[in-house]
Amino acid sequence: MSMTTIAPGFLHTDGGQIVDSAGNSVKLTGINWFGAEGYAFAPQGLWMDSYQNHMDRMKSLDFNVIRLPFSDAMLDAGRKPTGIDYAKNPDLKGLTSLEVFDRIIAYADKIGMKIILDHHRSGDGASSNENGLWYTDRYPEATMIANWKMLAQRYAGNDAVIGADLHNEPHGAATWGDGNTSTDWARAAERIGNAIQSVNKDWLMIVEGVEIVNNNWYWWGGNLLGQKNYDVDFNVGNKLVYSVHDYGPSLHMMDWFKASDFPNNMPATWDRMWGNLIKSDQHPVLVGEFGSRMETAIDKAWMPKLIQYMNGDWDGNGSIDLAKGDQGASWTYWAWSPGSGDTGGIMTSDWQVDTTKYNAIKAGLFAGATPVLPPVPAPTEAPSTPPPGAPSSPSVAAPVAKPFDALAYVASHADLSAGLGADAAAGARHYQQHGHAEGRSVSFDPLAYTASYRDLIAGLGTDHDAASRHFIEHGRAEGRTTVFDAYNYLAGNRDLSAAFGADAEAGAAHYIRYGVLEGRTASGFDTLRYVASNPDLIDAFGTDARAAEIHYLTHGLAEGRSPTAFDPLAYLNANPDLHAAFGTDRVAATLHYVQHGKAEGRVASPTLETAALEHHDAGVEVWG
Repeated sequence: MSMTTIAPGFLHTDGGQIVDSAGNSVKLTGINWFGAEGYAFAPQGLWMDSYQNHMDRMKSLDFNVIRLPFSDAMLDAGRKPTGIDYAKNPDLKGLTSLEVFDRIIAYADKIGMKIILDHHRSGDGASSNENGLWYTDRYPEATMIANWKMLAQRYAGNDAVIGADLHNEPHGAATWGDGNTSTDWARAAERIGNAIQSVNKDWLMIVEGVEIVNNNWYWWGGNLLGQKNYDVDFNVGNKLVYSVHDYGPSLHMMDWFKASDFPNNMPATWDRMWGNLIKSDQHPVLVGEFGSRMETAIDKAWMPKLIQYMNGDWDGNGSIDLAKGDQGASWTYWAWSPGSGDTGGIMTSDWQVDTTKYNAIKAGLFAGATPVLPPVPAPTEAPSTPPPGAPSSPSVAAPVAKPFDALAYVASHADLSAGLGADAAAGARHYQQHGHAEGRSVSFDPLAYTASYRDLIAGLGTDHDAASRHFIEHGRAEGRTTVFDAYNYLAGNRDLSAAFGADAEAGAAHYIRYGVLEGRTASGFDTLRYVASNPDLIDAFGTDARAAEIHYLTHGLAEGRSPTAFDPLAYLNANPDLHAAFGTDRVAATLHYVQHGKAEGRVASPTLETAALEHHDAGVEVWG
């Protein structure tokens, strides 16, 4: 995995940082793809190209997240989108707007992009709610909460969706922390966020500011001065990300743009309004919207100063002021499509990349994490005969830097596979001449692909190049995908866990060379039960399987954690309502405890565990 990617799994916060499942501080740097919140109820540009091509292009520009606006109106029953050329998007024909979102999210998962769902407004239309609040008479707060809960349940467990921007641009009448139920956005955000967390504990909860605090005015959704006196607090901790919108002079000539020392005065303005939260290590901040047509000298002076600041150069002196491994502010640029009247888009009116705009923000893209790695023991020479209990394959040395894999690079991109075939030299040239500048990376895992299919295991073995060639020449057309999970394989075999830790490549190689012949199962580790067996992991990982598997391999095994202490039968026995609902469905019982039971204070009933296991072993299930 490239260090510019975000580890699989969900995100959490630690002080002023957003942290991935591998423990690395990461920076979300992406794009707003608006349109579905408005009258068409679909993201803009689907009349010009397929959603897959749009998203592939976003990925090629090195954006790692899409802020995807919607409205409550879009979620009305049976709502159908317009503005889609179904010849270019045949798989969207006949779908509702919500089902279009399903396809976009599924494709984001496929290509490794993240999604932030953005409640942009209540009814259909443009910009934020006209009343400045998060609800309207037609779509009251109760409807908004019901819609958020529906989305949170619909996409639960899919780590392509990593956050909920609870509402776009509270302004005007919206207040912060004053206790007025009708206008207090901070307390409303808590109600909405806690409702989401009652059904999905994995998402980041993104809370925008307001416009006016104590007669101090700022951009809609951009004023966080009220946080000093009232800090939003959710039931599930380490998920809060504050968000602001911050625009340039061409949108409105604010007083700070008129200062004699502009743009050097801007860092102090941003410090006061939102940057201090990162600097003081309180909370991360997402600059959810910023943008400009980049046509005036004053805008061209403002934009690089903002990028510099978001990168962590707090005083604007040209040097980064962050601690090692920390990241600055995350951001999503407004916007992808050219249809925004205020800023236009990264795409021009003829749907080509606006290089002036892109080059202005390119320096702020996520450049990569400083990885947090477990200690690696010094490699030792493998004995000629494995000791008793050791895995049947040789021990694998600690990972080392790998040379560029040109065929895997070609296999990672459908257009390159079609255009270059299995020509490694052409792949290397493409990356040197184009791919690096386009932000392309290597995402195809040759060994995991081989390990997914018995015929490839027999035919290709551990030949990386052969696996890449097969996928380029045959596999993609045959609809093959990579389904082998090396982390689960390692976690399900204690000897391999001890030998290889979380070395996924070693795990895939072992399965190909030895595991199949030895009759080992490729997915024998019950990840959900491991989480349920360790209550602190429920809070940390929820249903994030990849994060839990990595935790077991890097920490849990050494700490002596049990992966099977939780007994779903005993849990069902102790909760008759669940027995009535689920019968003897162990998976459903375990999932309920992770998602709901622990938070509800239900007893996992360890006193019944032994009896339940004994009866289970005898083929008898007891209900009190």
